[in-house]
Amino acid sequence: MATGSSHAAIVAHIKGVLDTVTGLGKVITRPKDLKNIPEVEAEFSAGTPAIINAWVISREAVRVSRTNVPSSHEYRLHQYVVRGLYQLNEEKSSDDTFQQLINDILDAFTTRRQKFEASATVVIEDTDEVMARLITVVSYSGYVVHMCEIELVLRERITGISYV
Repeated sequence: MATGSSHAAIVAHIKGVLDTVTGLGKVITRPKDLKNIPEVEAEFSAGTPAIINAWVISREAVRVSRTNVPSSHEYRLHQYVVRGLYQLNEEKSSDDTFQQLINDILDAFTTRRQKFEASATVVIEDTDEVMARLITVVSYSGYVVHMCEIELVLRERITGISYV
């Protein structure tokens, strides 16, 4: 079987793409155990004056396939979600800003398709499967925020597998 985890490489890749988007705020690469409002404010705020503007990367599913590939190969389709929170402010047209951030993120992933080697036997590539599957307004830790879930699917090709 393949050894090691490509998860860290994929998260680093997603963060790298998100870091190219202007105005995105904080990009968080793992779930946080936040216990109170000051912790939420410190972790999710960005800019001056500070507003909630954070995007959290998490893996939601992974599917393994060995269909139509050589016996020493397998594919894994990783489904990641980038959840964005952006503080609502009607006076500053925050909805327009948030909607533009969503478009900019989608553009970043569809115009910068990449293939990269996570190791000698693992190659990761972006797919065309990028979708803002949920865009809404929610209450979050005492704040009213815009919230979005952007779904990304990345394909991992693993070679040199030997099944015993």
